Amino acid sequence: MFHSRRIFLVSFLGALSSLVFGADIPRPVTEFAMQMPNGSKTLLSTYRGKPIVFAFIQTTCPHCQKATQMLTKLQQEYGPRGVQFLACAFNDDANVALPSFLMQYKPTFPIGWSNRDAVFSFLQISMMKPGYVPKFIFVDKSGTIRGQHDGDSSFFSNEEQNTRNMLDEMLKGSGKPKS
Repeated sequence: MFHSRRIFLVSFLGALSSLVFGADIPRPVTEFAMQMPNGSKTLLSTYRGKPIVFAFIQTTCPHCQKATQMLTKLQQEYGPRGVQFLACAFNDDANVALPSFLMQYKPTFPIGWSNRDAVFSFLQISMMKPGYVPKFIFVDKSGTIRGQHDGDSSFFSNEEQNTRNMLDEMLKGSGKPKS
């Protein structure tokens, strides 16, 4: 009896720490669905086998707008090398704001929307400690999340170069870029 309680407590504390302190890296990517402006749904698994840069944004955030422009630029360079760029808006009015955001910033990669709960669950972060946007994840060809960065992390002090470094590492196949 005591042993089973200890196992439960250890499992519970492990799950709780991931919610409070952030997600484990590396970890297998899970399925994620986002609504597209045309009414269709896009599944992350559609891009299985490709390196992926997935940004979670707010349409009204100036930093997210700048990140979208940077990712559009990198998509021109890395897209032909097999990298898939995606973004998901998750502000409360994302479904309404996204069409004008797309017209203004003209991304060359798919951007959809989802709700905050689904995004936080996918990212394995707590609603109690939401952090800043944008949020980037990097998924390698094997479907492993190799990096996850919140908008207030040092990664965003030079996000273009750091994104390039992550992509170059994933494309080399070393499998161990820094998170």
